[in-house]
Amino acid sequence: MDAPLHFVDDALSIGRIPTEFFMGDCVVADLRSEPDAQLNVRLAKSYRGVKRVLLRTHHSNATKSSMYQPHGRLLTPEAISFLLDNGLQLLGTDRLSIDDSSGRDYHLHQLVLGAGSIILEGLLLSHVVPGEYILSAAPLLIPEAEASPVRAFLIRK
Repeated sequence: MDAPLHFVDDALSIGRIPTEFFMGDCVVADLRSEPDAQLNVRLAKSYRGVKRVLLRTHHSNATKSSMYQPHGRLLTPEAISFLLDNGLQLLGTDRLSIDDSSGRDYHLHQLVLGAGSIILEGLLLSHVVPGEYILSAAPLLIPEAEASPVRAFLIRK
């Protein structure tokens, strides 16, 4: 879990994130059929008002012997801005980053964390079907940390 402090000075650390950010109703969306497995603003409008969104891509199907596949941004900047403007508190994915895999640009991290929301990356979503769930993804209590591992659970609604 990336806390806002991961990219924003003097922002919330792991120990200061309200519990309701990482526990509660959640929607899992499958981007595998979308061009570049990217959420655009048209698709984002389907999740207006959703506080927790997990985005599944082809990365959940990676095997131990396969190389991590390079990828572009998980969402367009317009899509993440729309979700944040409409109450998004947590964005999760099976990718190792919501930004492109080159590591040269962290614009989406800056938008999400700058808005005070949190990011979950590296989730195993290979057996999760799209739909509504209850999410529990509590971080380790490391009070001033900028990030923490979590053990995430989904309960189908």
